[in-house]
Amino acid sequence: MKIFMPFFKPYRRQALLAPLYKWLEALTQLIVPYFIAQMIDHGIAQDSLAILIRYSLILIILAIFGVVAAVTAQYYSAQAAVGFATDLRSAYLRKVQTLSMSDINSLKTATLITRITSDINQIQTGVNIFFRLFMRSPFIVIGTVVMAFLTDTSMGWRFLLITCSLFIIILFILGFTIPLYHKVQSQLDQLTQKTDETLTGVRVLRAFNKEDSDYQSFTTINRILTSLQQRVAIVGPTGCGKTTLINLMMRFYDSDSGFISIDGIDINTVLRSDVRRLFGMVLQDTWLKNGTINENLTLGNPNASADDIKEACIACHADFFIQQLPNGYDTLLDSKGDTISQGQKQLLCIARAMIAQPKMLILDEATSSIDSHTEQLVQKAFHRLMENKTSIVIAHRLKTIVDADLIVAMKDGQVIEQGTHEESLEARGFYYDLYESQFS
Repeated sequence: MKIFMPFFKPYRRQALLAPLYKWLEALTQLIVPYFIAQMIDHGIAQDSLAILIRYSLILIILAIFGVVAAVTAQYYSAQAAVGFATDLRSAYLRKVQTLSMSDINSLKTATLITRITSDINQIQTGVNIFFRLFMRSPFIVIGTVVMAFLTDTSMGWRFLLITCSLFIIILFILGFTIPLYHKVQSQLDQLTQKTDETLTGVRVLRAFNKEDSDYQSFTTINRILTSLQQRVAIVGPTGCGKTTLINLMMRFYDSDSGFISIDGIDINTVLRSDVRRLFGMVLQDTWLKNGTINENLTLGNPNASADDIKEACIACHADFFIQQLPNGYDTLLDSKGDTISQGQKQLLCIARAMIAQPKMLILDEATSSIDSHTEQLVQKAFHRLMENKTSIVIAHRLKTIVDADLIVAMKDGQVIEQGTHEESLEARGFYYDLYESQFS
């Protein structure tokens, strides 16, 4: 409960007024029977129309007051609950964004989604119920017992006994249902996970599982030093640890042995956000958010000018197809980007990296979804983009990295060779065999 208290601070006024108005509503409900009794004893029994009218007016006023109090309490309660849940959800999302990939994989995506949707919604409902019912119910129960004793002592004792019995029954029900609730939550996580698998595709989930196993095998790497203004290519078979190396470099995972340094600085001594700010990424699996093309392009550099955006799109040959869209750069895309082709999505991701103007680049088969002619044009743009920058290129097609300053060959989570293209061929080792298999 202590961790939730800071989220209530902006809504202290609503949190105080909601139960206050509920108590006022409860008070009207408690005194209504008293006035009804007075009406019967003095109005009906004495056949006095004036007394009946007087008490009828009092009851009408109490009813109106009770309704106003109830509506006002609901208003403040909803404000407090929704505001609390909104701030909690935002804080939760910020926290998730700081987690390492190993933490996310350990918690599972389905669990994280359930927490930010279903669980926080239930907390919001619970807060609302707390202000409207939990704060009101004890007042009603205690007030009813007091009124019963004031009316008839023997009836008061009977009512107290019934109330205590009901309280014990409620505790018994809670003891039985709370474990069931935890079981339902666990099954809800599994349901969310299964739904995610169905919608996203088993291939993607298997890829993440593969990343986890790669991470375990990669811990044998002792030290990777990235020098500025160098183009480094990483090659090797599927599952050798190429993507894991990138995950470690971006601090999606934290290494459990050795270290990675950038310009001589151990990245584990730097904030994750500061490390990631150094990089621009273009991955084989494209990702676009819900929003316009312009919003997607400026994701890494919100202050980019229209000229900067136009120049980058022309450089990577995306401007032509953007201009053909109904609303140009203001065309709305969904996260799947179904309105454009896979190759066009890749071009947008390349332009986004150009616009971000990062100090270092990570290219993971960045032109895999582009036709050969466009790829040749985009490679020229990449060369200009990579000037005076460290670039890490993951490549399966070796023809794209023959001019790299350093080629790192990996196998089974180990760096087994490194050198230029010519040096690696002359060594006639793993890289030579890989090259020959593609061009022989």
